[in-house]
Amino acid sequence: MTTPLETIQKDINQLKQDAEALISAGRQGISDKTEGFSSQLASSKERGRELYRLVRKRGAECGESAEHEFQAHSLRYLAIVAGISALVGFVIASSYKSRCICK
Repeated sequence: MTTPLETIQKDINQLKQDAEALISAGRQGISDKTEGFSSQLASSKERGRELYRLVRKRGAECGESAEHEFQAHSLRYLAIVAGISALVGFVIASSYKSRCICK
């Protein structure tokens, strides 16, 4: 089973190969192959558009999921951050008290 990232990479590599083949055919002046390459490039271009839509859709879904997760557990995250901040504050304060010469 391929992951979405592998599918994206495969489609991008295919698009690159199609574009390179079209450029190569154009340099050689082969007119009969140009039509075939043009249709391949058009189909690759359409796949690129579909891929772009898919990436945007997945990105939006991930963003919504992260936002939902944060909203659902925001108090927990706030408590964790407050606890870590308090711990760091106590460590810094105890370090400062041990060095203070004003006793």
